[in-house]
Amino acid sequence: MRNRPQNDTPFRENILRTSKNNFSKVILALDLQGESSSKLLRKGKDLIDRTAPYVCAVKLGRPTVLNLGMEKTRILIKTGHDNDLPCIID
Repeated sequence: MRNRPQNDTPFRENILRTSKNNFSKVILALDLQGESSSKLLRKGKDLIDRTAPYVCAVKLGRPTVLNLGMEKTRILIKTGHDNDLPCIID
């Protein structure tokens, strides 16, 4: 069995807590592309805000991160955290 990083446990605990609180095992996967970064950011924030009560986490996919850049990606992560959702970049 592989050793897991120490910071893996808090993330798992956060997802488990949010899953129980929201009665959901659904993770919102954001793979945003095809528009300007400003439009993608608005769309991503809106999706997170609207789905927050129904999901247990947010996954930002590679297309999202590449199209938004780090500054706007951080804004999306903050939006997730403001909604008590753990976020992961994949």
